[in-house]
Amino acid sequence: MEVETQTTGEEKRYSELQECALDYAREGETKALEKMLAHHLPVNLADTKGNTLLMLASYHDHPKTVEMLLNYGAEVDRPNDRGQTPLAGVAFKGYQEIAQILLMAEANPLASQGSIMGVEMTPLRFAMIFGRTEIQKIFEEHLVLSKPQKLPPLLRIVSFFGNLFSRNKLTNFCSLQAQASHESTLIKKQSINSMLQCCGRKRSGETGVENY
Repeated sequence: MEVETQTTGEEKRYSELQECALDYAREGETKALEKMLAHHLPVNLADTKGNTLLMLASYHDHPKTVEMLLNYGAEVDRPNDRGQTPLAGVAFKGYQEIAQILLMAEANPLASQGSIMGVEMTPLRFAMIFGRTEIQKIFEEHLVLSKPQKLPPLLRIVSFFGNLFSRNKLTNFCSLQAQASHESTLIKKQSINSMLQCCGRKRSGETGVENY
């Protein structure tokens, strides 16, 4: 019984640490998150919807956090459960600085993101659909395209009449729902500090967190 209780406690504590790290990525708490990575938190940690730390930091417009995660080896094109990459989220939101950072880390503007009405989507096409002209230009320059790209006819119609019949559907499709798990556990500051102290200890019976 004692062993089972201890294991349950360890799992709960590690789950709290993971939620803490995900919140740090959303909020751009770069230094605090880096401390956790330095103590072996997986850099490609993801929430229940497959959104990695890099996805969350990118989607919430935190360039310094994005750069730090990439320096720690985060997978730049790792998709979430909807098949969407961080660059697609940035194209949807229109964050130019982060787009440049991700491209420098070899993110692919033409990576498949699933399809809308049978038409394959990419970060470039997300930028085009939502009128992110500067992002589109950045992508095209990165790809060394000789002239601006055009949407397939069907997507042009959807884009033009988006506010009339399909904007909500497209927004729901493109939304990475990075803030969805915000409603779940939000760790209090005192609790966070005490958990971070656990990170620095060697594996032993004193701490409920192993391999962290």
